[in-house]
Amino acid sequence: MKTQQSLLIFISILLLSSCSIFRKAIPDNRTLQEKVESKSFTIAISHSNPSNLRDSYLGNDVEVRMKNDSIFANLPFFGVANTAPMDQNDGGINIEKPMKDFLIKQNSQSGWNLIFKVNTSQYKYVFRVDIDNQGKAIVFVTSTERSPMTYYGEVQ
Repeated sequence: MKTQQSLLIFISILLLSSCSIFRKAIPDNRTLQEKVESKSFTIAISHSNPSNLRDSYLGNDVEVRMKNDSIFANLPFFGVANTAPMDQNDGGINIEKPMKDFLIKQNSQSGWNLIFKVNTSQYKYVFRVDIDNQGKAIVFVTSTERSPMTYYGEVQ
């Protein structure tokens, strides 16, 4: 009787633990090179550095995502703007647009350099994304209407 009880408890634990395995996110097993060259990856931004200001550490929801020929970004902006945004609540760099004039250069020792332009209704941005071989990324964003910003993160 005691062995039946132990066996029933063991089977229950085994079933419950196997169910929880399926709830976990499926990891992206593609290599860093495959992600970068397919232009399909996300950079989780940890902190930023506005020009002439101190580093700002950011929360978990700040990211730059590239998918095919488009960029999706929600980046805070702490610099100086030459023109005010049309919507006073939209002071960040929030983009869901296609990339233009996309260039990628690979250096086997240092990683990849990506350069592209993005035009919104109010601003024209130039992005330079440097990704090293370990997946660390630096995102430089420049605009003629805003001071430059630098963001630091890691490819997910």
